Amino acid sequence: MEKAEENHCPIQQLPYEMLCEIFNYLDIGSVKQCSLTCRRWQEIIFSDSYIKRFKLCVKLPLPLPEQNALKISDRLYRNVNLQLQRSTTQTDKRELFNGIYAIFCYPKLEQLVTLKLSIPKEETNSILMLMNSIKKMNVLRELHIVGSYGWIFTSNQTISFKISNQSIRSLFAENIMPIIIKAPNLSSLRIVLNSYETVHVLNEKFLHSNQLPNLKHLELVAGRNLKGSKIASRSNVKHLLQFFSKLKTLETLKLQNVLTFGYLLKAICEHCTNLTVLVIESLHLLETSTLHHLSKLTKLRHLTFGNIRCLDPVSFRGVHLPNLESVALGSFPILDETLRAFKVATKITLLGHDSTINLIPAIATTMPNLKHVELEHFSATNLQSLNLLASVEELTIRFPIDVIVVAFRCIVDNIKAIHSLVSTIPSDSTIEQLLIIFPKLVLLKVGEHFNQTFI
Repeated sequence: MEKAEENHCPIQQLPYEMLCEIFNYLDIGSVKQCSLTCRRWQEIIFSDSYIKRFKLCVKLPLPLPEQNALKISDRLYRNVNLQLQRSTTQTDKRELFNGIYAIFCYPKLEQLVTLKLSIPKEETNSILMLMNSIKKMNVLRELHIVGSYGWIFTSNQTISFKISNQSIRSLFAENIMPIIIKAPNLSSLRIVLNSYETVHVLNEKFLHSNQLPNLKHLELVAGRNLKGSKIASRSNVKHLLQFFSKLKTLETLKLQNVLTFGYLLKAICEHCTNLTVLVIESLHLLETSTLHHLSKLTKLRHLTFGNIRCLDPVSFRGVHLPNLESVALGSFPILDETLRAFKVATKITLLGHDSTINLIPAIATTMPNLKHVELEHFSATNLQSLNLLASVEELTIRFPIDVIVVAFRCIVDNIKAIHSLVSTIPSDSTIEQLLIIFPKLVLLKVGEHFNQTFI
């Protein structure tokens, strides 16, 4: 097609983003044919921002015809999603091996940017092959590994599961625990544990086997069925403290459903002084004076305590966080006046189902810069007390808008924006009632797709 004809063709008037969405509906062969249509389409399809979308999603072992097609293909995928299925026969094992080889042979493995693996625990030979391949992926940036439930290598097995790569930046592991990670450029590590076996290995081996000099984001999550799991056993506390003492570059730390003790909080505050985000879901203290160490986190912007257990009511007296922007607190006894520690914060999230009768009034008097309140659960007490927070203009809730209309019996004239994270679109009558309760309401947002403004 000549350039003049291209310019006058109506489809050429479509913006880049819309053409990309159209191409996404096509298979790879059709996209290749589209690239021969005109100069503009060819430039869009083979631009770095689009071509990297192509990914290979495959389950191994493959039927023989598909396996042969994979072998002769010269396509260089940048993103691979590979699901290994348990092989029960020698033929299956051979086909599984051949399938892995076809995907990760040179030069294909050198092009990979993201790799997602689903691995059954029985396939030890395949896992060794994959781990050796990962070493040679020179531009790999993201690695996701998901193991079948309870998947782990224990100390009495001959294989030791290691991840070694010089370019990887992000690692996500679920139901699977690498004993050793050699990734000097790793900046983000997220580990989700759903079995006591994986927790055990984290306790005894992982903490003293890894050095992550450039790690910025660390998240350890125990499954709900393992809520209260400890990061380390009593015999491994030394290794735990050494592990955190080396995380000088850490900026985000999230410990979810993992039982954290005061000595670990102290170590985190002493060594991870670059933290901007700290989330601890379950903290056990002998005495609340341990919380004083939070003042060492001078760069902290977001702080979350889901639950704090202590013999005495929790006191944040003496804590000074000059750059704090938001704080999230669960339903645990607090000395209300010590909330002054969070006086510079502009947002507070209440995580509990209900609060003490004095909490909202205490927040009103101790946090004068507050502009935004988030409620994770419906609480009549918290909702009815919103009019005490005169400086607050924005409300976020994690329950349907309809609940507010049913619960309220008063007018709140300071809220200008409401966002419900539950995608239940309110009826017109609900919105009318909402405007009566919040007469200054300007913006209503529900989920990600419903926005309505009011003049």
